[in-house]
This record gives sequence, C-alpha cells and structure tokens, in this order.
Amino acid sequence: MDEDALKRVVAGDVTALEQLQQSEDVQPEKTSEDTGMETVPQESETRASVPAVRKTSVPRKSVQHPERDEYRRQFLQVKLTGARRQTYLHDSIYKSCAKILPVIAPDMSVPTFINSVMSDHLKRYKSVINGIYNEEASKEAIDVE
Repeated sequence: MDEDALKRVVAGDVTALEQLQQSEDVQPEKTSEDTGMETVPQESETRASVPAVRKTSVPRKSVQHPERDEYRRQFLQVKLTGARRQTYLHDSIYKSCAKILPVIAPDMSVPTFINSVMSDHLKRYKSVINGIYNEEASKEAIDVE
C-alpha cells in the first residue's frame, strides 16, 4: 500500500483515494514462485467443503429525505469552473470538511465544496450584503468640520 497516497487521503485529497484504489486493483497477488517461499494454506483453504463467506453490504431501504436531497443538489455537485484564487480557512473548518467529504461526496475537494457554500451564501444574502455595502459606501470618507 502506498503510504504517501494514504496520507493524502487522510488529509482529504480525493484524487489520492482514486489512485490508491487503482493501484490496489492493478497489483497482482504474490505467489510462492514470486517470493521463493513455500506458502502454508490458511485454515479457510483447508476446509474445502465450507465455502468462504463474503461480506456484502445490505441495501438500505430507500427513504425520502427532501432536505438531504436539496443539500446534495445545492452543495455537493461541482458547479463553478474557471480561474481560482487561494484563500485560507480556519484549520478546524478545513479538517471538518476534509473529514466528511470523502464519505458524503467522494469526488469533491474541500475548495470545491467551499465554493458551493460561498456561492449559495452570496446568492441567498445578496440584498442584505448590498444594503450593508451601500450604507457603508455612502458615508463620508472625511468628516472634518
């Protein structure tokens, strides 16, 4: 397993997760001929009559969650493209996003998620922000009598 890729996954780099999964899919199983060592059959291999049990995920009942669907539509879909600029987030905010995104939106990066959230915020509060801006911009720069 590639430790550097694993570290990047933990840090929230979703592209590293894809690379890690691809490298695991490509690597062939090592045989006794490759290592020059004799292999000892595992307990499950010695029991020919008992098939190996493979764990599969049990499909959950499809429950409608309009709030969750709206959230996914609004924030978890890549929307903005083009030039980007660097900005800084508080470490706790970045860590929170990096922790949840690989689970709820594996293909989304932290900056893309923050873009979606900020875009929604600016649209939602456009009139309030413009009102504050106009109020502050109309004040006299110099107030000397």
